[in-house]
Amino acid sequence: MAASPKIGAIKKDEIDFICLGRYFSQKNKLTAKIHEQHTLSKEIYKKETDPKYVAPEYWVELLSFFIDKTPEYLFNDKEKFDIITVIPAKKGNNKRLENLLTRLSRHSKNPKTAYISDLFYFSEGAKSLKTLGRDEREREIKKNLNFNPKYASIIENAKILIIDDVITTGSTLKGAKLLLEKMQPQRVLSIALAKTVSISEDMQFCDKCGRLMRVRRNSKTGEHFMGCTGFFETPQCRHTMSIS
Repeated sequence: MAASPKIGAIKKDEIDFICLGRYFSQKNKLTAKIHEQHTLSKEIYKKETDPKYVAPEYWVELLSFFIDKTPEYLFNDKEKFDIITVIPAKKGNNKRLENLLTRLSRHSKNPKTAYISDLFYFSEGAKSLKTLGRDEREREIKKNLNFNPKYASIIENAKILIIDDVITTGSTLKGAKLLLEKMQPQRVLSIALAKTVSISEDMQFCDKCGRLMRVRRNSKTGEHFMGCTGFFETPQCRHTMSIS
């Protein structure tokens, strides 16, 4: 996915973001129904319900293959990524992507590639992005995503890969890329396991706390309802609404 979508062929040096699959969210009735039958979407959603979630091994194998083969296409046969990093967890959250990065480093075929889990960090008190709308996400990233200055000396002329699990608006990966570009890397490429599928339907926000609402399904009755995304956050919000 290029920064500005185009119709037709994309030049190699214009590729900034790559998505390997799709994520059907639960923000509206249509995608919520698809979500229930979509294997990757259900796997990605586990990170919200399981505080000790660990990415499946096939993610490691898939990303390892990408890390090994992509430079041959984007650069040349002899070059590899210099730095591979992830979008970090916020303080107190499960470091699922940091764990994934450690497992990827064990599969590495290039001893010169540096796998750095703390290239970026979020400020204390940063909000959960899944509870925010597009404009709020961009402001939150600009305010609270930071570059770790102890790595400033190795960014210039480096070829860097940033890994995330899901791209929704692209705000996080674009924010990370902007932080690095100040130090003149040779190339910054981002990859995500999935891109959130969006449709033209208004988002609904919680009447109690202002966070986004999401379609939920009662496991006992099978009935769908709208539930606040703050259910898994602190402070918790348990507000629900019926779907007409």
